[in-house]
Amino acid sequence: MPIALLLCTTDVYAQQDTGNAATPMRAFLEKPVRMLRIVSGTMGSAGGNARAVDYIATGDSMLTAVSMTVVSEAETAHIPFDKTINGEELRRLLTVLYAHPDSMPGISDFAITEYDRVRYIDELDRQYGEDEEPAYKGAGWLTRTQSHTALTLVDTLGPEGIKAMLREPDVIWNTGAGWLQIDIINASDDTVHINKSFSQEPKPWMLPLPVVYRGYIYTCYQPAVARYLGDAMPAGFTGKRAFDNMYLIQQAAKYMYKREE
Repeated sequence: MPIALLLCTTDVYAQQDTGNAATPMRAFLEKPVRMLRIVSGTMGSAGGNARAVDYIATGDSMLTAVSMTVVSEAETAHIPFDKTINGEELRRLLTVLYAHPDSMPGISDFAITEYDRVRYIDELDRQYGEDEEPAYKGAGWLTRTQSHTALTLVDTLGPEGIKAMLREPDVIWNTGAGWLQIDIINASDDTVHINKSFSQEPKPWMLPLPVVYRGYIYTCYQPAVARYLGDAMPAGFTGKRAFDNMYLIQQAAKYMYKREE
């Protein structure tokens, strides 16, 4: 599909497959991944924009991108982008999802590092300055004290709490919607689709991801799959900020304090 068509259709918000709902992903996993396509953008009353990148197999289980496409209402541009990722690792992650479709992560599965925590504190300093309240009070805003306390609270979030957080209704975005479309194509030209729309504040790591194969939907909560896709997504793509543990801590803080109200 030409990237420009993504700006004039609403189909990207819905699942495209209408095949046999009982078809498992086993047949797809029997062949190596040939291509990974990631497209994201926004759509609203004022128009839309999109960015796309294709990773193509190079014959050694690796997938390589050499450019990305940027589409706006005014023009389409091709920008150099050089990155190589492991296609076999992607197939392995999908195999784990197929084997354990109901697996729910614990907070340790997100592998929050000390660097993630430092970046979170640095962002608090930027937002609050010397004040207890932020200059901009968006939805679910917290005081500086609450935000600092969240660094400890996030470690207590269990699998059921994580699932509840990720299933919270989205914050409404009046100016438009963001969307993410991912196609994973194997050597037999069989395709796994991930289509997701999101609001002003997408869920951390864009989870859960609806992984669709021939009409069968695997609701994926696995951080490893999201991390792989987030790492493959170039900077500047709509929704990229959600694929980050700093963002996870921010959203978890809002959820936990809202839960206590």
